[in-house]
Amino acid sequence: MKIYTPFGPVIGMTKIPADMLEQFNTDCEFVTDPQRSDEYDNSKNLIAQIKSQTKFSKSMMNSKNVKWCIEKAEEFIMAAHFSPIKLRVQEAWYNRMVYPHEHNPQHIHPTAILTSVGYLKLPYNFAEAIKNNKVNGLSGGLEIFHGESSSFSYTQNTIVPGIGYYIIF
Repeated sequence: MKIYTPFGPVIGMTKIPADMLEQFNTDCEFVTDPQRSDEYDNSKNLIAQIKSQTKFSKSMMNSKNVKWCIEKAEEFIMAAHFSPIKLRVQEAWYNRMVYPHEHNPQHIHPTAILTSVGYLKLPYNFAEAIKNNKVNGLSGGLEIFHGESSSFSYTQNTIVPGIGYYIIF
Protein backbone atom coordinates (compact mmCIF):
# COMPACT_ATOMS: atom_id res chain seq x y z
CA MET A 1 0.00 0.00 0.00
CA LYS A 2 1.41 3.36 -1.03
CA ILE A 3 0.52 6.31 1.17
CA TYR A 4 0.30 9.78 -0.37
CA THR A 5 0.15 13.01 1.59
CA PRO A 6 -0.19 15.80 -0.97
CA PHE A 7 -1.96 17.96 1.62
CA GLY A 8 -3.59 17.45 5.05
CA PRO A 9 -5.53 14.22 4.53
CA VAL A 10 -3.76 11.03 3.56
CA ILE A 11 -4.42 9.12 0.32
CA GLY A 12 -3.75 5.40 -0.12
CA MET A 13 -3.36 3.56 -3.40
CA THR A 14 -3.03 -0.11 -4.27
CA LYS A 15 -4.01 -2.41 -7.15
CA ILE A 16 -7.05 -4.65 -7.39
CA PRO A 17 -5.92 -8.25 -8.10
CA ALA A 18 -6.68 -9.38 -11.67
CA ASP A 19 -9.14 -12.11 -10.66
CA MET A 20 -11.12 -9.66 -8.51
CA LEU A 21 -11.03 -7.04 -11.25
CA GLU A 22 -12.65 -9.56 -13.59
CA GLN A 23 -15.31 -10.41 -10.96
CA PHE A 24 -16.10 -6.73 -10.35
CA ASN A 25 -16.47 -6.20 -14.11
CA THR A 26 -18.76 -9.23 -14.39
CA ASP A 27 -20.90 -7.92 -11.54
CA CYS A 28 -21.02 -4.48 -13.14
CA GLU A 29 -22.26 -6.02 -16.40
CA PHE A 30 -24.88 -8.00 -14.43
CA VAL A 31 -26.33 -5.03 -12.49
CA THR A 32 -26.24 -2.65 -15.47
CA ASP A 33 -28.28 -5.01 -17.64
CA PRO A 34 -31.41 -3.00 -18.58
CA GLN A 35 -33.61 -5.85 -17.33
CA ARG A 36 -32.29 -5.24 -13.80
CA SER A 37 -32.27 -1.43 -13.84
CA ASP A 38 -35.17 -1.04 -11.39
CA GLU A 39 -33.55 -3.34 -8.84
CA TYR A 40 -30.03 -1.88 -8.93
CA ASP A 41 -30.37 1.72 -10.13
CA ASN A 42 -28.80 4.08 -7.60
CA SER A 43 -28.76 7.32 -9.59
CA LYS A 44 -31.62 8.92 -7.65
CA ASN A 45 -29.45 8.78 -4.49
CA LEU A 46 -26.29 10.23 -6.05
CA ILE A 47 -25.15 13.65 -7.25
CA ALA A 48 -23.23 12.55 -10.33
CA GLN A 49 -24.36 13.45 -13.81
CA ILE A 50 -23.96 9.85 -14.98
CA LYS A 51 -26.67 7.77 -16.61
CA SER A 52 -25.54 4.42 -15.21
CA GLN A 53 -25.02 4.38 -11.43
CA THR A 54 -25.89 0.98 -10.06
CA LYS A 55 -25.54 -0.72 -6.70
CA PHE A 56 -23.31 -3.76 -6.30
CA SER A 57 -25.26 -7.01 -6.46
CA LYS A 58 -26.11 -8.73 -3.18
CA SER A 59 -23.67 -11.53 -3.96
CA MET A 60 -20.88 -9.00 -4.61
CA MET A 61 -21.62 -7.22 -1.32
CA ASN A 62 -21.06 -10.55 0.46
CA SER A 63 -18.05 -11.59 -1.60
CA LYS A 64 -14.33 -11.91 -0.91
CA ASN A 65 -13.89 -8.85 -3.16
CA VAL A 66 -15.71 -6.54 -0.75
CA LYS A 67 -13.91 -8.17 2.17
CA TRP A 68 -10.62 -7.37 0.36
CA CYS A 69 -11.72 -3.72 0.04
CA ILE A 70 -12.42 -3.60 3.78
CA GLU A 71 -9.04 -5.20 4.56
CA LYS A 72 -7.27 -2.63 2.35
CA ALA A 73 -9.13 0.22 4.06
CA GLU A 74 -8.18 -1.12 7.51
CA GLU A 75 -4.58 -1.55 6.31
CA PHE A 76 -4.67 2.06 5.07
CA ILE A 77 -5.87 3.37 8.46
CA MET A 78 -3.15 1.38 10.23
CA ALA A 79 -0.41 2.59 7.85
CA ALA A 80 -1.52 6.21 7.89
CA HIS A 81 -2.63 6.64 11.48
CA PHE A 82 -1.18 3.67 13.40
CA SER A 83 -4.61 2.91 14.76
CA PRO A 84 -6.40 -0.42 14.30
CA ILE A 85 -10.04 -0.10 13.31
CA LYS A 86 -12.84 -2.40 12.17
CA LEU A 87 -14.74 -1.08 9.18
CA ARG A 88 -17.83 -2.00 7.21
CA VAL A 89 -19.13 -0.93 3.83
CA GLN A 90 -22.05 1.49 4.04
CA GLU A 91 -22.71 1.66 0.31
CA ALA A 92 -21.08 0.47 -2.88
CA TRP A 93 -21.97 1.29 -6.46
CA TYR A 94 -20.62 1.44 -9.98
CA ASN A 95 -20.39 4.72 -11.89
CA ARG A 96 -20.30 3.77 -15.52
CA MET A 97 -19.42 6.80 -17.63
CA VAL A 98 -19.88 6.08 -21.33
CA TYR A 99 -21.50 9.21 -22.77
CA PRO A 100 -19.87 12.58 -23.54
CA HIS A 101 -20.15 15.16 -20.75
CA GLU A 102 -20.95 12.64 -18.01
CA HIS A 103 -19.18 13.70 -14.85
CA ASN A 104 -19.11 13.49 -11.11
CA PRO A 105 -19.05 16.99 -9.58
CA GLN A 106 -17.08 17.88 -6.49
CA HIS A 107 -18.92 16.42 -3.51
CA ILE A 108 -18.52 14.83 -0.09
CA HIS A 109 -19.82 11.66 1.53
CA PRO A 110 -21.00 13.13 4.87
CA THR A 111 -21.73 9.84 6.65
CA ALA A 112 -18.51 8.06 5.61
CA ILE A 113 -15.19 8.14 7.43
CA LEU A 114 -13.45 6.86 4.28
CA THR A 115 -14.17 6.83 0.58
CA SER A 116 -12.63 4.53 -1.98
CA VAL A 117 -12.65 4.40 -5.75
CA GLY A 118 -11.71 1.44 -7.92
CA TYR A 119 -11.08 1.72 -11.65
CA LEU A 120 -12.36 -1.35 -13.49
CA LYS A 121 -12.12 -0.20 -17.11
CA LEU A 122 -10.81 2.88 -18.89
CA PRO A 123 -10.78 3.97 -22.51
CA TYR A 124 -7.75 3.19 -24.62
CA ASN A 125 -4.91 5.68 -24.07
CA PHE A 126 -6.84 7.29 -21.20
CA ALA A 127 -3.90 8.65 -19.18
CA GLU A 128 -2.29 10.36 -22.17
CA ALA A 129 -5.62 11.78 -23.34
CA ILE A 130 -6.48 13.44 -20.03
CA LYS A 131 -3.00 14.87 -19.59
CA ASN A 132 -3.57 16.69 -22.89
CA ASN A 133 -7.05 17.91 -21.84
CA LYS A 134 -6.32 20.31 -18.97
CA VAL A 135 -9.26 22.31 -17.70
CA ASN A 136 -8.69 23.46 -14.11
CA GLY A 137 -6.72 20.34 -13.29
CA LEU A 138 -6.71 17.22 -15.42
CA SER A 139 -10.17 16.64 -16.85
CA GLY A 140 -11.02 12.99 -16.33
CA GLY A 141 -8.64 12.42 -13.43
CA LEU A 142 -9.75 11.86 -9.84
CA GLU A 143 -9.79 15.34 -8.31
CA ILE A 144 -9.46 15.36 -4.53
CA PHE A 145 -9.93 18.65 -2.66
CA HIS A 146 -9.21 19.72 0.90
CA GLY A 147 -9.26 22.99 2.78
CA GLU A 148 -9.63 26.48 1.48
CA SER A 149 -7.60 28.16 -1.20
CA SER A 150 -4.66 30.25 0.02
CA SER A 151 -1.30 31.44 -1.25
CA PHE A 152 1.44 28.81 -1.46
CA SER A 153 -0.93 26.04 -0.40
CA TYR A 154 -2.20 23.10 -2.44
CA THR A 155 -5.88 22.38 -1.96
CA GLN A 156 -6.42 20.13 -4.97
CA ASN A 157 -4.71 16.95 -6.07
CA THR A 158 -5.34 15.09 -9.32
CA ILE A 159 -4.74 11.38 -9.59
CA VAL A 160 -4.52 9.99 -13.11
CA PRO A 161 -6.00 6.51 -12.67
CA GLY A 162 -5.10 3.26 -14.34
CA ILE A 163 -7.10 0.06 -14.69
CA GLY A 164 -7.12 -1.74 -11.35
CA TYR A 165 -6.18 1.30 -9.25
CA TYR A 166 -7.87 1.26 -5.85
CA ILE A 167 -7.70 4.63 -4.10
CA ILE A 168 -8.71 5.25 -0.49
CA PHE A 169 -9.13 8.68 1.06
